[in-house]
Amino acid sequence: MEHLNQTLFLLLNASLGASSTAVDIAHILAEGLIWTIAFSLVLHKKLRLTGWVIALLGIAVAWARIYLGVHFPLDILGSALVALSSAQLIVRVEHRFIASLMRLLLPGYRMMFASLIRKDWVRQ
Repeated sequence: MEHLNQTLFLLLNASLGASSTAVDIAHILAEGLIWTIAFSLVLHKKLRLTGWVIALLGIAVAWARIYLGVHFPLDILGSALVALSSAQLIVRVEHRFIASLMRLLLPGYRMMFASLIRKDWVRQ
């Protein structure tokens, strides 16, 4: 994972012309991803417990990053607030987009997995 972080960091710096002191975007994205998954699951009744477990893991990762000096506490708080806001927005508007998205994706899914659907290995 560290190799991936370094690669993303170098690519971002090269593409933006940034110096080696630029913010490591890969670290921020990783922390934000943990919070986004956690809050998305917390907002759904059936998966709420799983969301809280992931949130606890996110708190442990956040504490470790603060302890190691990789992030300031406000970096973590900002990441968590953006993730929570995004998850709430998606939950509010998802019903508008799910039906359209499913109509768009289902024909391709059925074509790709036709043989497995016929064998009852994958649900239609």
